Amino acid sequence: MFIVAPVVATQPTERQRQTVYNGIVFDAQGYQGVFLPENEHVVYVLADTINVLVPKVTDVYWWPLTREYRADWESRDETLDGTVEIGDRSFPMTTYSLRHDGGFDASKASLLVGDEAGQGYRDYEAKRQAYQAEVNAYGDAVKAFNDQLVVWGQEIDRLQKAGLPINNLPVPKQPQAPAQVSVSVTEPEPGVAFNLPAGSYAMRLRGADGQVVPGSERTIVAFGPRRSGVAYTVMAASKYTLPDTSTNPDDLILVRGDTDLYIQPSAEREYDAYASAKMLNPQQHSVQDRRGRWAWLPSGRVTAAEIDLRVGTGATVVSQGTYYAKQRPGSALGFEIVPYGPEAGTGVSTFAAFQVRPVQAEAFVSLPSTAGSTREIRVVRTGSGNLLFALALLPLFGGISWVAFRRWKTR
Repeated sequence: MFIVAPVVATQPTERQRQTVYNGIVFDAQGYQGVFLPENEHVVYVLADTINVLVPKVTDVYWWPLTREYRADWESRDETLDGTVEIGDRSFPMTTYSLRHDGGFDASKASLLVGDEAGQGYRDYEAKRQAYQAEVNAYGDAVKAFNDQLVVWGQEIDRLQKAGLPINNLPVPKQPQAPAQVSVSVTEPEPGVAFNLPAGSYAMRLRGADGQVVPGSERTIVAFGPRRSGVAYTVMAASKYTLPDTSTNPDDLILVRGDTDLYIQPSAEREYDAYASAKMLNPQQHSVQDRRGRWAWLPSGRVTAAEIDLRVGTGATVVSQGTYYAKQRPGSALGFEIVPYGPEAGTGVSTFAAFQVRPVQAEAFVSLPSTAGSTREIRVVRTGSGNLLFALALLPLFGGISWVAFRRWKTR
């Protein structure tokens, strides 16, 4: 029997012209973009941080594959001018840019607003153009270097044939590639930047004609953290590519006792789980069960040169080190984590971490004088695994023996 799967429409459905908002929201680490169609009546943002809303008119359609509304920017993309009124405050239109440290591929971005956005973009463009000029000059230098190598090789051949020494023959110097621009800044765009204390506010866009723009009304909820803490990324030397993460201060870090641990702390804050999920994805409708719950969100790096390690009644201080993963040679698979030094050479990917060797005794790690940073490290005993497996099979063997005994008695 054949079962024919229902056909899912892959073409956009009927479009509706709407007043929407593009949001550039702070997610506790950097900035990300979100789309807010008219059916999303509540906008969630973090309190006491700068966020941006861009009011627009566009055509919106329902996309069944992802079960969300999407904008057809190609057919209509009109930025509305005016003032956004939030509660009893007014926020005029300005410009904003996103700054990416590490290039456009950097996952976290910072926000530039107003004159700072324009200046940041001009500085970036100047550096980019200078870099392009250096790249062109580098290309010419490489071509000249290759030509010099040909001449140098010919001169070596001539001297060797003549029986003359070549030790004093100068070697052409290879040109150095220019350093890439490490910071990228997007071109300034219009938007409304605002910063709100925690609370719920009525929001609307008042156009240049003094009238409220139809479809612009929303409720905006600014929420803050309940508490701050420290998260830990724990990399075992035996499974470097599969790190574990501890976000809850009540977590136990369960490890094997035969491999070193490399621990990286990071900052985190605890927010309302429902509000934070709707902030990151306003059209996520499967989060109703998160109301009344709390969730930890990463909030940046922790600058710490040392961590405290308490084992039993003793305490030691572990200093941060720089390490890199070295692939094992030969047929053995996996990585070996070793301290970074000059012998590693250039181009090696390194990471900073605290090296801890697990012990069978009760152990705790924490950052000095930092609330919410304590975690217990507990070694899981694996040597009794065979005994536990045998004990688990005892009921099965007992049942088989009982059935065999009954059959023997009935003969």
